[in-house]
Amino acid sequence: MKTSAKTNSNIGEPGTVRPVIAELVPLGTFLETVDDFYILESLKIISLKSVWNVNSATEAMRTACLSEWQKRHGSNEPYDVELSQDTKEQLEFESSNSF
Repeated sequence: MKTSAKTNSNIGEPGTVRPVIAELVPLGTFLETVDDFYILESLKIISLKSVWNVNSATEAMRTACLSEWQKRHGSNEPYDVELSQDTKEQLEFESSNSF
């Protein structure tokens, strides 16, 4: 697989390739750009986490996902979805490499 990185020639030693820093986007703004499946899958992943793996970032993601869902669908509750194959593989990898 070929990948290319954007470079900024003003940074580092001559000939050094460094990625350009991306602009930070608030979570709510990002979630406005994703499809419903991404929101539902994110909520599903959060629901599968053990209580020991839930932190303030997890709660912020859950709250933002629910808020965006309500903007789009009003009082309709988010429904359960089957995880994508990529997500299943990622979760399997994470669980096999945990302490």
